[in-house]
Parts: sequence; C-alpha cells; structure tokens
Amino acid sequence: MNKIILLNTLDNFKVIQLFGLTDFAKENGHKYYRAYGGRHPGIDYTLKTYSDRLVRAVHSGVIVKDDDIDDSGAGINLSLFCPEQLIATKYFHLVNNNINEGDRIAAGDVLGIMGNTGASEGIHLHFGLYRTDSQAIIINKDNGLKGAINPFDFDFVYWHEWDGRSAA
Repeated sequence: MNKIILLNTLDNFKVIQLFGLTDFAKENGHKYYRAYGGRHPGIDYTLKTYSDRLVRAVHSGVIVKDDDIDDSGAGINLSLFCPEQLIATKYFHLVNNNINEGDRIAAGDVLGIMGNTGASEGIHLHFGLYRTDSQAIIINKDNGLKGAINPFDFDFVYWHEWDGRSAA
C-alpha cells in the first residue's frame, strides 16, 4: 500500500461506481467520460440508509476551491488540499456546503451534504483523489485522467478506529 492516509468517513456509504474503466463509463460515453479517456476519475458513493447525508473530510487541510453554484457537471463541489501529504480530494454533487475557500479543515469535519447537483443521476458523492505539488497544483495531468488516482490504492483509517492523529 502507498503512504497516503485517508480517514474513512464514509461508513454509511456504499460504492456505486468504481475508479477507471467501469461498465457505466463505457455505456454512458457522453462528453464527461470522453474527456477522461472513457474512464471514471473517482469513486461514486451513495447512502446505505438516508439517515445521514453529511459528507466529512477524509483528511485535514485547506479548502482550495469552493464552487457553490450548480453550473457544471460537478455541481456544487469543493477541493481540499493536504500540504503534509501533497494530495487534494474533490467532493462533487453536494446539495450545499458550509465552507469557504481558505478555510482550515480537520479530518472528520463536515464539508457539506450529499446531493444530486450537476451531471448526476441520483443522490451520490463523487470522490476524487489527486497528487499535488506544494502549491496545491495537481500533478500528472497527462495520465489520461487529468491527474486523478484511484483512492482504493491507498490506506484508509476507519472512522470508528481513528485516534485523531492518523489522517494528516
């Protein structure tokens, strides 16, 4: 496993689309997937139960993008940069969020509410993971996925096992 540590705050969530060349991406080859070589650049989650739609940060860091207007395929979305691990995570299709660009976020903090904004076919969270440089600029953008990497290639610390220190 790689050294990136992500806090699994998605205990109530279930995966509905994996990273990469998925059946859904192949069957729905609209312009979004064509831009990524026909592959899905993240993991899509929905809820096991609809009791808690809160989306929490999987690591600490600084908000480097806060898009509160539902005018793109990503819908209402945000990006969280972790300078200690040189990664950014993206959270798409939110109903809303209560954060602003520049806010410092702790692992486990609520970022927003899972929704159905943007190019979405139902309530879900699109979660993306990217390696960055020290200025939060995504690197490896020529990997065919605009720099996206598979979150399941990294270690997750489960929410109920978290000691408060592991997810930088």
